[in-house]
Amino acid sequence: MAIEIRPLCSAAELRAVQQQRYVIYVEELGYANPHVGPDTRVVVDALDATAQILGAFDGSELVGSVRINYGQFGEYADLDCVRRFEPYFPDRMMLITNW
Repeated sequence: MAIEIRPLCSAAELRAVQQQRYVIYVEELGYANPHVGPDTRVVVDALDATAQILGAFDGSELVGSVRINYGQFGEYADLDCVRRFEPYFPDRMMLITNW
């Protein structure tokens, strides 16, 4: 089956993305993450609320995702790699994160 990339359609799909983040970042890569929900095995980030999130689905299985934020950068706004684009920041920038 071909991979379908599309916006998330439900709270259940968003939860699947947040669970996938946990598996990748915490279990597989061993990163400490301040956004880990205690005992929930999810990574919930405040930027989710203002983002366009696209999921890559193989049938009903989530195989990847990307989050796009326009003008809302949360903790990323303080990073030097973001600040180097100061002439464009924040009105003419977007932040894309993937899992």
